[in-house]
Amino acid sequence: MTFTKKKEIELIKKKTEFVMVNVPFIGTSTKPFIRRLQQLAKKRETSYQVFVVPQPPPTVGQDFNNKDIISKNMQSEIVYHLTCNHCPSQYIGQTTRQAIRRMIEHGYCESSSNSESTSIITAQTDSTDIPLLRRSDRLKEKRKKN
Repeated sequence: MTFTKKKEIELIKKKTEFVMVNVPFIGTSTKPFIRRLQQLAKKRETSYQVFVVPQPPPTVGQDFNNKDIISKNMQSEIVYHLTCNHCPSQYIGQTTRQAIRRMIEHGYCESSSNSESTSIITAQTDSTDIPLLRRSDRLKEKRKKN
């Protein structure tokens, strides 16, 4: 049901109160039910204008998830908060990459190592152990040239 501006102004002048009613949409039987409900409202109380809104039934997508749950470590596009285990330092950051990869860059050592995640390796240089992040072959070659 659509109202023109003129009818809306008339309803406002009459100090009509608007009532919204959600009705489940079942099919062809919904329209006669809505008409009958509006007629009853007009007969009973003229100061109320009833707006009946047919509500569609829930879809299958509302009942079932079609995406797998991603663990927090594998999520990307996140804001994270890290605290140091050795000192009271804290770091808050935002990353577009996976959380576990960014945490490893901060020095987080995962107790159970994943084959997918980047791991920390130790390189022998001049009798000092320096922890390095494993890089791709392309980056290794680039580092050797410099």
